[in-house]
Amino acid sequence: MPGTDRQCDKFFTENLHPAGIGYSSVVSDLGAVAHEAGLATENLSFRQHPADRRGVVEVEISTVVDGDYASVVRFINGLEHSNNFYVLDNLALAPSSPGVLKLNLQLRTYFRT
Repeated sequence: MPGTDRQCDKFFTENLHPAGIGYSSVVSDLGAVAHEAGLATENLSFRQHPADRRGVVEVEISTVVDGDYASVVRFINGLEHSNNFYVLDNLALAPSSPGVLKLNLQLRTYFRT
């Protein structure tokens, strides 16, 4: 299956950041997406898993965002259209003040070694 291997290699090279610059790219990107959506972010944290046999590192991302409903929709849309690859695993409402949505987000991204 050489064609499939070439497509996978191309995907890894073009869509997954090297681990050395991946974290700064994700922090910058999430900040920019949140800012453009009109959201505030807090408590950004990462949990890295060991690399698999292809050299792909899975990184779990946790963060909290708060804003109005339209801002949350813009934020999720921004994640979908980002140049970084994200998987949104969980989105949960947290206690907040009236008129403001506070969400606990669990995302995943991947880096290459």
